[in-house]
Amino acid sequence: MKQINILLIAVHLFCSWTAAFPRPPSSMMGYLSCNDNLAKTVSNLALEQINKHRTEGYIYSLFRISSALEELQAPFHSLYYLTLDVEETECHVLSKTISKNCPVRPLHLAVFGTCEATLYINKPGRIVQLSKYNCTLKPVPRSQIVQTCPGCPTPVSVDDKDVIEAANKVLQKFNNENNHIHYFGILSLTAASMQGVAKPSYFVEFLIKETLCSKSRAEADFSKCTPVGCPNATTGLCKGSVMSAPEKTYITASCKFFSQAEEAVKDHEVTLPFFPPRHGDQHRKMTFLEQEPQVHPFPHGPSESSDCPGKPIRQATMLLSLLPGGMPAQEKHSP
Repeated sequence: MKQINILLIAVHLFCSWTAAFPRPPSSMMGYLSCNDNLAKTVSNLALEQINKHRTEGYIYSLFRISSALEELQAPFHSLYYLTLDVEETECHVLSKTISKNCPVRPLHLAVFGTCEATLYINKPGRIVQLSKYNCTLKPVPRSQIVQTCPGCPTPVSVDDKDVIEAANKVLQKFNNENNHIHYFGILSLTAASMQGVAKPSYFVEFLIKETLCSKSRAEADFSKCTPVGCPNATTGLCKGSVMSAPEKTYITASCKFFSQAEEAVKDHEVTLPFFPPRHGDQHRKMTFLEQEPQVHPFPHGPSESSDCPGKPIRQATMLLSLLPGGMPAQEKHSP
């Protein structure tokens, strides 16, 4: 009898929970074509918001739209549940660069994956709000790189002792050659790859920050220098290489600093682009939604649209073969 009472209470609580968070009627939800202009506009907006929100890693670029579900919560107020296939670019998120201005990594160094994002758009209020997002990325498997490009550099852990040593050599070259009055120190290693076996070459990327160590005195170990504490301290991203040859070791170093002024401006920019008109929009009454949007659990699973997954932004057969959705829908259905 006691077990029956517990079961009844559990059922009552479950029913109360589902009543408090009801799913919207199917007439208020619909899958967009992954090649539709609206889906592309919303997806690019979501990805820019994701990149702006992140503080570590590299800016993501849209590879293709895998699924786009629109939920109309009120006239001109929509929630979009988006599944986006993305790839990493060569721009760090601290640069605040727009993704379309960032080159993606070459295929042998590609880092790719999927972002699930929920985006709320209030057209009359010109509000764009990223409600939730989750991104999972990984590098191209080493086996794939060896098959397609046997001599290309392959990713390696940034914790590798040889990688750390190479980064310190690149930093030393930069510190010796720049005109700043202070030395710079490594904040974190962000990417690394190697090429060759007997005498491998290393290619490294890392964040640097201005330190309190003056160049007026020699400094053998930059890791002992204290970084400048103020938020306006000069920071940037360095890319370099250490290549071993029989006669000598060749070191390259190139560092680009982040503009604090540009960051301050871009952090406050909110742009709502033109949305392609759709049938029935002219008959909807222009109203404002006072309450927060009601975000439902993310609808996992493939899109119900026959146009999903969409066409990739660039041709990369290897990435298509590794992504969950595989080839674009049009190629799947073609004879």
